Amino acid sequence: EERENILKVVMETLPGMVFYKDKHGKYIYVNKKFDKFYNRNGLNKVVGKTNFDIHPSEELAIKYTIEDNKVIQKKKSIKAETILQSDDG
Repeated sequence: EERENILKVVMETLPGMVFYKDKHGKYIYVNKKFDKFYNRNGLNKVVGKTNFDIHPSEELAIKYTIEDNKVIQKKKSIKAETILQSDDG
């Protein structure tokens, strides 16, 4: 529990949107910046949802799911970048 709390504190202080998911692709934790971005898009809660639940574009949801599966299969992190437009630019 202590390690999980430390991880959450670290994730909240990072400058970008940060999250982690379970092996089924459901969001387990999102930092405030991630939550705020998706709340602006009309989504009330991200935790417990999948890529297909939160992304308006099926193409984007598929892209993220493929990336998630690579991480799970290789058991290594990958670098992936996507530019998303927020309401404030």
